[in-house]
Amino acid sequence: MLPLLPLLAHTSYTPPPEDEHPSRKPVFRMVETEAAYTLTVQLPGVDKPGMELVAKNGVLTIIGRREWHKPAAWALVHRESTDANFALKFTYDTRIEADKIQALLADGVLTVTLPKSPNLQPKQIPVG
Repeated sequence: MLPLLPLLAHTSYTPPPEDEHPSRKPVFRMVETEAAYTLTVQLPGVDKPGMELVAKNGVLTIIGRREWHKPAAWALVHRESTDANFALKFTYDTRIEADKIQALLADGVLTVTLPKSPNLQPKQIPVG
């Protein structure tokens, strides 16, 4: 696992087991705001039934498969991408409210919002 941010201290790439198909590590980016971390993962060709997200025991796991289905009327001349599996694992800590993690897949980009715990939000403290 590689060091990332305090939130996602580690990430690893592990191809799904017993798979004869090639696997890929998707390109991803993490952005931190006051309220949350936002993870964007580029997943061209992946649809919702082709993926699974699980947050369990401090690990966010994203696994899936990109499959291309040739339309019946097409004659394949050249293809630059292949069907491929992917798996990413991110370790997070108690600063994240796991039950409020949200994910959206649109136009080949997965956006995962990991909200920070409210008790970690900055607070204005009045001076008396």
